[in-house]
Amino acid sequence: MKKLKKFQIFLSYEHILLEKGGNDMQNPYWLYFVALLAGFALILLPSNGGAFSELYTTYSVVGTVIVLLFALVLLWKALHSLFKG
Repeated sequence: MKKLKKFQIFLSYEHILLEKGGNDMQNPYWLYFVALLAGFALILLPSNGGAFSELYTTYSVVGTVIVLLFALVLLWKALHSLFKG
C-alpha cells in the first residue's frame, strides 16, 4: 500500500511538471558539460601499463573529438541564446 502511495505522488508530480511546460531535462546544458568532462577524462587516461595502455591512442582521439564537439555545442547554444530575439 505504501509503494502505491509513493507511485501516486510521483505521477502527480509528473502531471504538475507537464502542466508547467515540460520536464526537468528541457535544458541539457549540464549533460553537455558532463560529456565535455568525460572527453577530458578520456584524454587524460594514463598510458603507462594497465588495461588502457593498448587503447590509449584510440581513447585519446575519441576524447579529443568529444571535447571539441561538446565545446562547440556549448558555444553554439550560448551564442544562440545571446542573440535570440
